Amino acid sequence: MGYWFIGALFIISITTGIALFEVTENKWFQFLAFFAAGGLGFVGAALLFKSSGMENKVHTIGAYTSAIASQLIVILSGQWIIPVICIAIAILAIKVNKRNVTFWLEMAAIASTVMAIEGLIFK
Repeated sequence: MGYWFIGALFIISITTGIALFEVTENKWFQFLAFFAAGGLGFVGAALLFKSSGMENKVHTIGAYTSAIASQLIVILSGQWIIPVICIAIAILAIKVNKRNVTFWLEMAAIASTVMAIEGLIFK
């Protein structure tokens, strides 16, 4: 079952990386696309993220790296309203279900990045 998670995140990481490199072409912050996509790849590689070992650290560092880099790309590309809306929705979801704070913040970052990529590609 875990191989589906790994495969899905690797595919998302590769396609997101390609799209981010495309929309940040000739911009000084293009290097952030590597961190955004690479971090997501490490999230997929660390399947047992609930363990207390190395996979937990790899998953956590990959998630933070990907989220911060992708949101910086979105903001620096002039799409700053998208993360604001996604984080506001995540905060509402967190108020309803306080157990999954990290999950909702990750979903906000992913949704924000996907919406910004679409907005920048189809500009």
